[in-house]
Amino acid sequence: MFTLIAPVPLALATAVNYYRQKYDPLVTALPPHISILSPFEFSDPPEILYNHLRDVGEMFAPIKVSITGWDSYRHIDYQIRLPVLAGKEVIIDLHENVLTGPLRYCPGQDKDYSPHIAIGKFAEQAEQEKAKRDLQGFEPHFIFRVTHLELLRWEQTGRPWKLQRRFGLEATLTRARRR
Repeated sequence: MFTLIAPVPLALATAVNYYRQKYDPLVTALPPHISILSPFEFSDPPEILYNHLRDVGEMFAPIKVSITGWDSYRHIDYQIRLPVLAGKEVIIDLHENVLTGPLRYCPGQDKDYSPHIAIGKFAEQAEQEKAKRDLQGFEPHFIFRVTHLELLRWEQTGRPWKLQRRFGLEATLTRARRR
């Protein structure tokens, strides 16, 4: 199984880790990140996936991202997250471009994709409300650039995801998007 993420800077990862350790069941499996693709299976030769992700990476320049504050989200489970503000539309465009070619029929991807960093997931609303009270003094504000994506692979229950490959976001003014 694979997942595709945009890593976050160490200062941001450090700021959210205290809360992730309390509220995120994936804290030991995945570092803080912006999820580009939810976990997915890929049965074709991995080179096809690597080439596709490299090609998409060549179409996008590094993305300036701004994160300010946190919010709660009720989708499948109750969640507290840091929403991406600036850079949101570009990351959504990146997500949509990744879901082309060999990944165009990739099941399980959120139709209402909204880039964010998860800091807590809860089974019940009461648990989420308690965590929201705990987070009242936490007002994160970070601006950074997403310069690359990381393809992670998960092979065994109870083990963390492992880095498979990095893909740079490499478009520039002199070498614009190809698609």
